[in-house]
Amino acid sequence: MRGYTFQGAFDESAWSRGQAWAIYGYVNSARETGKRAYLDLAERLAEYYLRRLEGRQVPRWDFDATGRDAEIKDTAAAAIVASALLELARLHPDAQAAAKWQRHGIAMLEALCRDEFTKGSTGCCITRAIRSRMTSASMARPCR
Repeated sequence: MRGYTFQGAFDESAWSRGQAWAIYGYVNSARETGKRAYLDLAERLAEYYLRRLEGRQVPRWDFDATGRDAEIKDTAAAAIVASALLELARLHPDAQAAAKWQRHGIAMLEALCRDEFTKGSTGCCITRAIRSRMTSASMARPCR
């Protein structure tokens, strides 16, 4: 048996959008079920994601991509995680942890509203989201 990917750089890589959806999904599962196990898993996934950012606020499209593709950013992944972190902060029973998640979520939103990611758009509509890097389809065009 073998795993396959249609979105990541290669089968065993960490595609940032996939990581983002996992965090978002478990945070929402925790909210809807009240199960602490889902909150704990979301928190562990968020910790992994933040480590892989290497000081950035907007991730590379795949944390393990190499070569020219290594620095392509995915603003949609950052937006998904920012939303998840703000909800994680709201749900977290520990005030110190909640403050940490809120700080990270707000920092990501602020980064997404910088000119680098909104240039040419109206308001704060992000650009530079990657629809499917493996098929060279991206959503790098500004919103109109």
